[in-house]
Amino acid sequence: MSPVSKKQVKAEEEDRQNVLRRFGTEQRRQIYAALSRAEARATHEAFQVYPPPSPNPDAFLALEDRLTARYRRQIERKYRLTSLQRREIERKGSRKEWPAPGIIKQ
Repeated sequence: MSPVSKKQVKAEEEDRQNVLRRFGTEQRRQIYAALSRAEARATHEAFQVYPPPSPNPDAFLALEDRLTARYRRQIERKYRLTSLQRREIERKGSRKEWPAPGIIKQ
């Protein structure tokens, strides 16, 4: 693992502060809920392709990871977030135990 530069630490702190300035608590909670739904959607769709018991769990996990990354990028674009800002919202939501919606019904 490479050492973190002071510049990187400063950029991350600025992103965290930017999230707090740009979005109120309620909007951060909405973004967190959207991220939770995206993760649930990715898992659901991966199970559609590789239903349990899957003979290929590595393929299931790889697909789930690709889908999760795609849906996160969509949310980042929608709310104009950097990946650092998105991760900060995810951390805050987990730390504060904000409710996460269940899997989406299709």
